[in-house]
Amino acid sequence: MFDRREIYYWKCDRPSAFEIRHVSDIQKRKVFIESLLQEYLDTYFSGAPFTLTPAGSQGNHITYIVDSQEKQFFIRLEDGQERDNYMEVESRIATMLQTKQIPVPAMFHLNTNREKLPFAIQIMEYLPYSDLNKLYKNGDIKLRTIANRIGRYIGRWQQIPTRNFGLFDVRHLQKTGELQGFHQLYKDYFFLNWDKHLNFLAKSGLMNSERISAIDAIVKDHESVMNINDSCLVHKDIALWNILGTSTDIKAIIDWDDAIAGDPTDDLSLLACFHSGPDVCAAIEGYQEVRNLPSDFEERFWLHLLRNIIFKAVIRVGAGYFEESGDFFLVNSGNKKNDLRRMTLNKINLAYNGLNGKIKIEEL
Repeated sequence: MFDRREIYYWKCDRPSAFEIRHVSDIQKRKVFIESLLQEYLDTYFSGAPFTLTPAGSQGNHITYIVDSQEKQFFIRLEDGQERDNYMEVESRIATMLQTKQIPVPAMFHLNTNREKLPFAIQIMEYLPYSDLNKLYKNGDIKLRTIANRIGRYIGRWQQIPTRNFGLFDVRHLQKTGELQGFHQLYKDYFFLNWDKHLNFLAKSGLMNSERISAIDAIVKDHESVMNINDSCLVHKDIALWNILGTSTDIKAIIDWDDAIAGDPTDDLSLLACFHSGPDVCAAIEGYQEVRNLPSDFEERFWLHLLRNIIFKAVIRVGAGYFEESGDFFLVNSGNKKNDLRRMTLNKINLAYNGLNGKIKIEEL
């Protein structure tokens, strides 16, 4: 099985990242997968009738909704060439989150060994709620109220114990039940593939070499704040599309398949990749209702915002996201092609200026 020891973030660092596949090959693989899945579910449901419908998710996984005996389930498949088994981490985290009264879908079944299937599979609770990004695009939520609640949840899931730093070691989890990262030092995780990401952005033409060098230099000037002794659970992809709910309530926080042992400022900075300063401040206020901020919070916040928007820029360039328009989940309704590119560059500049002490978080 593949492990994530050398991965900073799965979508840009996995061996098959940005692999281009022919449409005909994808369709053939889809038919093959669904035939195997039908057989597997027939056994799982003991021959009871069910219907299988593609869920149409835009994440890493192939997803389906299953209707069986008046009950619905959500299914996720990992079909990558890496034979990744990080679903085991996600399922373990879901169980631990429930002990902290953090809403997540219940996990009913997990199989990552690929003995009966050539892909890993999760069967979980289906929750009939919209993701909050869709509600946000339609103007149906008060973002600052929701952001405050997100901040509180971040503070609560940071109470779950983790060891070391970075992506979690599945083999260690299988043996001990513990969430343990691969890296002894936080800076070893933080700088994992850093040069590779910067070089990729330079070669893509997103930024010139002078700008890339300035970003590299300012991050290394602040390297000392990475000398932290204890890690905490970090979602690492906290965003409105990974939260299910209504216009007034959060029903579930989903997609923990990028979770790491990391820095307490990381998830708060991730929200700043997408939202304005006042919205992020609302999340920070919610967080402070649960936990105290680190004494050097602002410096660490800006440092992590810059690191996060850099890896997200790599994904957006490599996966062709800058060519998408208003119906794409990362692009606000009505926005035009290349707006995401401009937004990405603007966030990089804001993070750089914040780390330079030129702006405050509320000015994002």
